[in-house]
Amino acid sequence: MTLAGFNVTLYSAYNPQHLRPILDKGGIEYSGFKGEGFVRLKATTGFEEAITNADLIIIITPSSVHEVYAMLLGAAFRKSQNSNDRRIVMLYGSNTGAALFVSKILKSVGISQTLVCETDILPYECRLQKTRS
Repeated sequence: MTLAGFNVTLYSAYNPQHLRPILDKGGIEYSGFKGEGFVRLKATTGFEEAITNADLIIIITPSSVHEVYAMLLGAAFRKSQNSNDRRIVMLYGSNTGAALFVSKILKSVGISQTLVCETDILPYECRLQKTRS
């Protein structure tokens, strides 16, 4: 997405140490059908920093933590002035109804205009091959 000109911020609640190499280098090396190279990426270990001013929030998690993210988003959106302009994409490959589930939780905490959708697990097509120091 960064190569296509989008401003991307990475965040990991599961294991912030996964971001350490990106934080240290300021981006990631890539290879594949787009060729090889290095792309600069912003990464953060702070949830609110990751979603501040985001037009699109993509959440890639197992369904067991969708509720946690929905509650975190609801609390953060309540603090924000423009929470109604947010869009959330839930990526989870087993069609769990994540979009409906997250929308219901957001509405229960007073966030009713946020668009939430769900799609397949395509980002898992990326793989960490090795880490370099």
